[in-house]
Amino acid sequence: MRFPYPKLHFRPPPGFRIRDARVADADGLTNIWYASFNASHKLFEYATPDDPPTRKWFRELWTMGIESGPGVMRTLVVEDLSKDSELVGFARFHVPQADGNQDVPKPPVPDHWDPEITDAIWGQIARSRERVMGGKVHWSQSTLAFFSSM
Repeated sequence: MRFPYPKLHFRPPPGFRIRDARVADADGLTNIWYASFNASHKLFEYATPDDPPTRKWFRELWTMGIESGPGVMRTLVVEDLSKDSELVGFARFHVPQADGNQDVPKPPVPDHWDPEITDAIWGQIARSRERVMGGKVHWSQSTLAFFSSM
């Protein structure tokens, strides 16, 4: 059983557009991740190094979410219209599941990632949601990232 999915109306600031992500956006989402998170703290540089296997993992992660559809994951992107619709931000949400499933779809992580750090960042999500929300149906924001080249 799926919950009805409401039509959302966005009111972005002038010069920006918000839309649902497409699979073709996966590289842009990955670039925003690195510009937003890895630039913020050395933990992310260590946990998600900017290397080909990790970039591949992120592309697969975003693609899985987008392809799972808005009944499972909702990924929105922000385009800067003054920069030829360049992606400058995104948000991902795990939408309520009637069966209470709280697992966010993700591919197997690269072998060279630190298992303890990986579990702390990615593995704890469903366990924490279960601890805090119990079986209550709820939305969960998975990622929010913005990048400014200014």
